[in-house]
Amino acid sequence: MGTKRVGWARIRSLINENTNTLQMQKRICVELDASSTLTAADSGKIFWINSGGGAVDTVLPAVATGLTFTLE
Repeated sequence: MGTKRVGWARIRSLINENTNTLQMQKRICVELDASSTLTAADSGKIFWINSGGGAVDTVLPAVATGLTFTLE
């Protein structure tokens, strides 16, 4: 197998690309109880329900551009 020299600038660039990719994959998960109120600050988070089989009432914030809420 041959060798290839890689400069420091390229190594730094690859590290930055990997760091950015890992940050995009970071997920914030929040458990919803029987009664929850979400705010605009909760946008982008992933939610799951722990109701013990009962009903869940969740209040969402007012509609605004860019807000996203995901239920898994």
